[in-house]
Amino acid sequence: MGVLNFAEIMDKSIEILKKKLKSLIFYNLGYGVILFLSSIPLIIAGSVIIAIFAPIFDAWGGMLIICLLIASLVGFIMSFKIGVMKIVSEEYTGEEVFAFDAIKESFKKSPKVMGMYSLAFLIYGPVIASVIYVLNRFYYEIGMSLLLNQNAVTGMVISTLIGIVFIILLVVGITTLYTSLLIFSIPIITFEDGGVIYSLKKSFIMVKKNFWRIVGCNILIYLSVIAIRVSIESFVGLLVAVFFIVLRIFDNNQSFMTMLYAVSGVLRNPLNIITYFIFAPLNAIMISLLYFNERFKQEGFDLVLKLRKIRRMKERN
Repeated sequence: MGVLNFAEIMDKSIEILKKKLKSLIFYNLGYGVILFLSSIPLIIAGSVIIAIFAPIFDAWGGMLIICLLIASLVGFIMSFKIGVMKIVSEEYTGEEVFAFDAIKESFKKSPKVMGMYSLAFLIYGPVIASVIYVLNRFYYEIGMSLLLNQNAVTGMVISTLIGIVFIILLVVGITTLYTSLLIFSIPIITFEDGGVIYSLKKSFIMVKKNFWRIVGCNILIYLSVIAIRVSIESFVGLLVAVFFIVLRIFDNNQSFMTMLYAVSGVLRNPLNIITYFIFAPLNAIMISLLYFNERFKQEGFDLVLKLRKIRRMKERN
């Protein structure tokens, strides 16, 4: 128990995933079934709210209601991380958490996560909209300048390419900034039982103290998960290639692309299920470890956990 660097966080995350795989699989199955069953009445309720309140407001008001409902739905789905983090916390607290307890905890605290995402949208939404507006005006001026100084076709092609790159960078940048500022909100709700405002405020304070490091870790977490997934898919592709070579030895006339398409069609659903059970918890595990890491550095929380462990040992004796 102590402060870890990012490489150690990755290693420990994989170690925890292996150790807790059984609990995480049961949790994923149980949570997935309940989430599917509960999403139907939520969608119906959301549709009723839109039908009732949308005519009262103008177009902007209706759009605001829809955005808030989407933010709440995202929060409800992201509550999945609470149970994973609760299972992971056993590494630090020593308290065993079963899949059923993790599911109860996730749904118990899901209203807080929904409220947190809705409030975050209201706080950061206008800021993000202002940045988009300013950058859009900047891009418009560049595009008009190119159209006036170049021939129409060349200027249109260049401005379109700039626009595509601009949109990609804008979406990636805003998403990275947004998720980085909120990265500790769900762990705070999970481990500290924080409220909506408290979790947002403390997450912002924790991130602000090591802003660029947290942003970098946030990017590396997502890239690591993607890299592991691509590695597994590449390994499957390698197996298909070996299988194809064996068939060619026995004079099979089927083309490689046809074989690859056929095999990938058969393996797609099992692979998606396997990767879901592996990668959905992995992201939450890494964020949990990063959260504890920051609390150890900023608050000396590792000392608190050690004292709690000593107290529990004394109580047992």
